[in-house]
Amino acid sequence: MKFLLFLVLLISAYLYAMKRLRGSIKRYKNKNPKLDPWKFFKGKLHAVGMIQDPFGRVIQSFDVDIWGEFTRTSGMMKQTFTSGGVIVAKRTWNFVKTSEHHFEGCAPDVVGKANGEYQGNAIHMTYRIRIPLFGRERIVDVDDFLYAINPNQVLNTAVFKKWGIPVARLYISFQKI
Repeated sequence: MKFLLFLVLLISAYLYAMKRLRGSIKRYKNKNPKLDPWKFFKGKLHAVGMIQDPFGRVIQSFDVDIWGEFTRTSGMMKQTFTSGGVIVAKRTWNFVKTSEHHFEGCAPDVVGKANGEYQGNAIHMTYRIRIPLFGRERIVDVDDFLYAINPNQVLNTAVFKKWGIPVARLYISFQKI
């Protein structure tokens, strides 16, 4: 029983520390190059990425062809994911700007709405999504960060969590074409 209590406290401390270490998106406010999602994701992009399990093993690698259409207050982004030359998924995101640095998004496999904020060279989104996990479709929480490396390239890292415990990590490199 003492071990179980110790384990619960250890996991709670870990989750609290990870949330505090990630910090607020506002810390990137003065970082360059500026990342305006309404401009960067407009037009044609290509991305490569991978998903890792909690132990760092690559579960899947993929390419993504992206087409975005954005106005000053809303946008749509179509993504086609391929792996080994075979289409493995398609997703269409719809976004609405809710204030100067905030937006909401939705997609068919997203549960509810994604909430996003952008400052300086970074974007942070949180949402719930349906994914195949352990042989079944599960709903997981996503903590998603994107960082502008230069005006034509953005790196994305996301943590997928179930009951607050990381179950996968996503890494994507977006390139303007």
